[in-house]
Amino acid sequence: MKHLVTLIAIMICAIDAVAQTNIKAGIADFVGNADAHVTRSFSEDRTPSDTSARVTSKCDIYTFSLKQKHRQLLTTLLSRFEADRESTNCYSIISHTGGYGVQRNERQLLIGDNPNNYISIGNTQEENYMLLCFTDPEETELQHRYAYVVAWYEEDKEIYGRIIVTYSRIPDHILQQRSHSIESSIKAEFGLGHINSKADFMVAFAMLKRAFMEEQTRLLIAMAIYKMMTEGCEEAGAIALRNEEVAFLRSELQEMIDATDPTLQSAPLSKDDITAGNYLRLAKAQLK
Repeated sequence: MKHLVTLIAIMICAIDAVAQTNIKAGIADFVGNADAHVTRSFSEDRTPSDTSARVTSKCDIYTFSLKQKHRQLLTTLLSRFEADRESTNCYSIISHTGGYGVQRNERQLLIGDNPNNYISIGNTQEENYMLLCFTDPEETELQHRYAYVVAWYEEDKEIYGRIIVTYSRIPDHILQQRSHSIESSIKAEFGLGHINSKADFMVAFAMLKRAFMEEQTRLLIAMAIYKMMTEGCEEAGAIALRNEEVAFLRSELQEMIDATDPTLQSAPLSKDDITAGNYLRLAKAQLK
C-alpha cells in the first residue's frame, strides 16, 4: 500500500489539474485595458465527432503597443506569468532578454499536431520573451500542452509586443525525455532494478497491474511495465519462466489492454505511439 500511495502522489504531481489562473487573469486584465492598444487574431480547431468538442489546435495572438509611461501594465502581466511557474503541470519556463548585439534565441511553438504548423518567437535580436508550457490537465495520456508567451521589444517611447497562447502536441524530444524520467522514477519506486528471482519478477508485475487497474491515469504505469518487460525479461529469462507463467502474464496484460481500449488489438504496433495501450501491447510482445 505504501508503494501505491507514493505512486499516486507521483501521478498527481505529473497531471495536477491546476489551471493557469494567474496567467489567464493577467491576460484578460491586460487585453481589457485601453492603454494597451490590443488587436487579436485567433484560430481554433475542435474534434467534430467528440461530444465534448475538445480543442485539438489553438493559436491566439494579441498584438499590443504601449507607451513607456504605461510600462507597469507589462510588468504586472509578467508577474502574473511568474506566479504560475510553480503550478505542478508547468514543465517548462524560459525567459530571454534581447537587445542589439545579443544573440537571437529563436523558438518555434507548435500549433496542433502538425509539426509544420508553428509560430516563431525570438526571431529578431531585440525581442524579449517569457514562455511557460503546461501539460493539458484534462488529458490522461499527457501528450498535449498549453504554451503561453509574452514577447516584446522597445523602440523610442513605445513598447511593441505579442501575447501568444497555443495548444499543441508536446514536441517528441520532450516526450522522450519525460518518458525516460518517468520510467526511472517508477522503476526505482517499485524496485524494478532489483529483480533477482522469479518471485521478485511476479510480485513487481502484480503490484504494477493492481495500481494500473485501480487508477484512471495509466500511461505512467504502462511505461514502467514496458520497461520491466524489456529490461527485466532478460533476468526473467535467466530464471526460466515456464510456459504457463508466460501465458499467465500475457493474459494479464491482455486484460489491462482491454481495460484501456479493446479496439487496439488490430492496430499496428509502434514505438512512436505514446499511449498506455500501445505500451502494454509492446510489453506483451516481449513475452514469447
